[in-house]
Amino acid sequence: MEAIIFGSGPTRNLIKEVPDNIFTVSCNLSFPNSHLIFAQDEPILEKVLKEKTPGFEDQLVFTTPREYEKYSYSGRLMLVDEDNLWPRSQGLSTGILAIGIILRLGFRKIYLCGFSFDKGGGTIEKLLTVTSKFDRLYCIVEEPLLLEPPTPNFITQKNFYKQ
Repeated sequence: MEAIIFGSGPTRNLIKEVPDNIFTVSCNLSFPNSHLIFAQDEPILEKVLKEKTPGFEDQLVFTTPREYEKYSYSGRLMLVDEDNLWPRSQGLSTGILAIGIILRLGFRKIYLCGFSFDKGGGTIEKLLTVTSKFDRLYCIVEEPLLLEPPTPNFITQKNFYKQ
């Protein structure tokens, strides 16, 4: 099974349409009509759950405990207790949380669109708190990058559509 997770970074615009055989995941409001949404910020949850933002009306929303308690009335939330899933995981970004959960759901190939791993440090360190299986991750970029491991695989938009 393959999935694509959309973040809000600059490479987000590289992918407009996703083949039907790929499961879609949106971090916040990054990609309308996704199969799943991950959100943990109040303004995003307000738009998704209360304002019925077009393209985000019926999807299941994964969120963290504090937000779950506040918005559980909606009937569309799934609780993700990151502290019970991974050690030292407090403060994970929505994108890193989505990557960890999609890996746990058993997806074997995960494309990342709108994510940036071109700088060492924070993002890679947080990603390492949820996985060491970088061989399953394919970050979509404008030009292939050659960085010291650990990093996800890098593929271009052209190679994504050839898959």
